[in-house]
This record gives sequence, structure tokens and C-alpha cells, in this order.
Amino acid sequence: MKRYLFPADYMADPSAHIFNGRIYIYPSHDWECENVENDNGDQYVMKDMHVLSIDGDPMTGEVTDHGKALDIADIPWAGRQLWDCDCAEKDGKYYLYFPLKDKNDIFRIGVAVANNTYDVCESIVMEYQPVNDPDGFRMEVLRVLSVDFEIDPEEFHKIRPDELTEQLYQYVRAAYQRKVEAIARQAFPVIKNVFETRGDVFKNIVVPFTDGTKMYSVVTNLEKAYRTEGEDLMRSFEKAVILAHIDDAWKEHLREMDELKQSVQNATYEQKDPLLIYKFESYNLFKTMVEKINKGMVSTLMKGQIPMQEPEQVREAEQRRTDLSKMRESRAEAQAATANRGPVHQTPVKVGPKVGRNELCPCGSGLKYKNCHGKNE
Repeated sequence: MKRYLFPADYMADPSAHIFNGRIYIYPSHDWECENVENDNGDQYVMKDMHVLSIDGDPMTGEVTDHGKALDIADIPWAGRQLWDCDCAEKDGKYYLYFPLKDKNDIFRIGVAVANNTYDVCESIVMEYQPVNDPDGFRMEVLRVLSVDFEIDPEEFHKIRPDELTEQLYQYVRAAYQRKVEAIARQAFPVIKNVFETRGDVFKNIVVPFTDGTKMYSVVTNLEKAYRTEGEDLMRSFEKAVILAHIDDAWKEHLREMDELKQSVQNATYEQKDPLLIYKFESYNLFKTMVEKINKGMVSTLMKGQIPMQEPEQVREAEQRRTDLSKMRESRAEAQAATANRGPVHQTPVKVGPKVGRNELCPCGSGLKYKNCHGKNE
């Protein structure tokens, strides 16, 4: 018995694994192009990869496309041709290994890890399932992830934590993929208008995003956003959110580490090793920081939206320029100015003989120096 798993697109070189009782398939994704076939493989245009899964029987079960798991635009050193990938799981983290040509057209092997959203889902499950609080679980998912994940109270108590985490993770991932597509559809008409009318003037544009509490001014390349029909805008938003949360959390972490350095000295009064306590507590602070970054970042991405309606709200990304009017003159200018002023003669400093403290004071008072003019020295 044979069948096409995904006949709507060109996919090949699959690797398959079973995670949490479900079959996951990682194929390469070949895009149709008009390139001439040659020894360099220019006829193969592979710029992203999808993840497929099969529910139930491998031969008859429904095939689900979970969307793009990796895109060349997300890899800083990427050139072209994202070939067949493979995936491995360890401690709840999924590692995706892939061959890819770099900017010098040389094949390299890279690895990508996807664990932020999964970790957030797992932390919520582990907080509410052990105490059997399905209502609190549902409200926390709605508060953090902005999705209404319904689950039967009886099933919530009986299901295994890893299965519940996987269900929530897949639900959140599908919701985020829909959000990405919706924002791209919303933004593309505006991006298209700006590119076609002012593309020769603007190179980068600033697009406002908000999560309901904070505004983000996202800088994105106008041409890339136009060529990808708005998808590159979401990549820029993701990068801006990640950097913002890491920056805020890291500054707070440094402050907490400085406070820990001061307070850990009190461990000596309890006959404990301050260094050992410092290592233990600093590790806990780092774990807390990572969890805070993950939860804040995922929450912002799930809540993010564009409040923009008119093309006039899109503006060019301003390049930061240094104000030279208030800067001092350069070294060469300073040396030239010194040369024009002529040589400067310095008067040598004369130092007299040093008087001992028990010697007679030079003033002629007859007192010892330490009791006279050397009293204040």
C-alpha cells in the first residue's frame, strides 16, 4: 500500500521519528524555479523546511503540516540550499541538524533548537496539573499565551504531563502560525504600497507593534518584506522581542547578582562556605532569569499585533548620526594648533632640602620642626 503524504508541494529526503507516540517527518522542501540544471545544483531552491506529523495509523492516519520549522532568513550565516534535516530530542528540547551552504557557497552543518514555547507550556502544566486545577490552568494559558485551550476536567487529571504539554504546545504553535499569516496579510498591502511608491527612497522602514502594554518599533528591510509578502516583517518582530527581553532580564540579573555578592557574606556567621552558597544561589538566579525570558518573550509574541491602519504611519528607519558640533578637536588639529602657538617654556620646580622632624625649624624659633611648621604634616 502506497500513498502521497503531502502531494501539494515538492518534498524529499525525509527523516522520521516518534515523539510522544506520534510520528514526525522532517523532509527537505524544494521550491519550483526556472534555474538551469548544472553541477552546482542551482536548480534546487530550498529556503525552508516543514514538519509533518501523522496521527493514528502510519498508512491511513491524517497528515498535518505544522508549517515552517526553519527558514534560511533565521540563520545569520546562511547562503542557499537548506537540504535534508534530522531531529533529535533530549530533556524536552528538540535539536534540528541541517546541511546548508554558507555565504561562500560551502556546505556547513548547523543546529537549531526549539524549546522556548515548549518550556513555557511545560512550566504551566507542571504548576497546575499536580494540584488538579483545570480552571487555573486554563486562565493561566489565556493570560500568558492568549489562547483559549479547552480541556475536560476529568481528562486534565488523568492525562500524563508530557502528553498534556505536547497537546498545548501543538495548539499554541498552530495559533501562532495563524497569527503570523494574519499579520503578514494585514501588513503586506501597506508594505506593497510603500515599496512601489517610495521604494527608491526607503531602504528600511519602522513598523509599530504592541502587545497591549508596550510598543515596539520594529525595523525591517523594505525590499525583503515586500519579496516575502510580509513574512520577513514577523522575523524582524521576533528578533526585536527576543533582544528586548534578554536585555531587560540581563540587566536585572546583574543587579541581583551584585546583591547576592553582598548578602552571601553573612553565610560565614552560619559556618557555611560563602563561595559554595554563591554558586548555588547564582545558578538558581540564572535559571529563574531564563524562565522569565522565555515566558515574557513567548507571551509578547503571542499577543503582538500591528495597530497601524494607514500607510502614512510607516516611516523610514532613521540612521543614528553622531553630532560632531559638540565634539573636541582631533589630535592632529590639536597638534597643529600647538605648533602655531609656538614653544611653551615651563619653569622648573625647585625643591629645597628636606627638614627632619626632630631637627630645629628653619624659621629660627628654636623649636623642633615637628612642633613648629611641621606640626600639621
